[in-house]
Amino acid sequence: MSKYINLFIVFNLFLITGCAKYELISSGEIFKNLTPITFGDGVNISPAVNKEGTKIIYASQRDGNYNIYLKNNPLEKSEVKKTNHAANSIDPCFSPDGTRFCYASNQNGNYDIYIMNTEKGFTSTQITNSENDELSPNWSPNGELIIFAQYSNVDQEWYIWTKNLTNGQLTQICKGTLPVFAPDGKTFYYKKIVNDSYFQLFRIELDGENDTQITDGKDWGVGTYCISPNGKKVLFSTAKYNIESEIEDNGLDLWALDLNSGDLIQITTYKGSDYYPAWSSLDDIYFVSDRMGKTNIWSFKANF
Repeated sequence: MSKYINLFIVFNLFLITGCAKYELISSGEIFKNLTPITFGDGVNISPAVNKEGTKIIYASQRDGNYNIYLKNNPLEKSEVKKTNHAANSIDPCFSPDGTRFCYASNQNGNYDIYIMNTEKGFTSTQITNSENDELSPNWSPNGELIIFAQYSNVDQEWYIWTKNLTNGQLTQICKGTLPVFAPDGKTFYYKKIVNDSYFQLFRIELDGENDTQITDGKDWGVGTYCISPNGKKVLFSTAKYNIESEIEDNGLDLWALDLNSGDLIQITTYKGSDYYPAWSSLDDIYFVSDRMGKTNIWSFKANF
């Protein structure tokens, strides 16, 4: 795995913010029906669900490299290995109708964005082709755009771009990483560094206007995250951070932020790490955890 993808994983999972607004207060784990979804060895990460909440797709390192796996029923053990090559394929995301998915892969050298049919075949279509790494693709609700983060080899910064699937147009919007469309399709969320320190969550319009900061933590920050299907909450991973010793105190936990009230609710308090949340329309929450000693995908019912 290249130094850029290692850097990207560090950015998305472990960087903590240092601004003052919200305070994280532990209140115990809040979930029901905790269920393991994957059982294999290796690392299983980046789950994504289709619009109906009936299928799950994710990346697994069980064979040495990351490949994409599909489960047509998340609760069954049967799965389909969609990519199979000596490279890394990560960050899958379903199209709005679920017939296709996009993902990032370095199968041709550096990381580019690809599209593959969900059910039919294993042939992929490459939709970006630059010398920079492109990661974290996310499909617009109307199916017309794929948004992604690109690492610039020129200034070593992350930028957010869109690819128009109809006319092929590429558009750079702003600096940042890990973009996720809001349900309205007119805006998206993303992360960027605040005050030359750590990452915070922002929301911005597709034309780059009305850039709004969403989180502003005192001693924590946003890692991987997802938006609730109704657009009212953000579920994200974070960790307390000891500035003096430069270590994380309790691993990564999942927190929910109410975008209307600003209320924060801690969902998990596991001593290890919980991250990479995905929220289905059936109110199933999928996430990655090293519970039971291995990094697998779990689920629970949202009740917050």
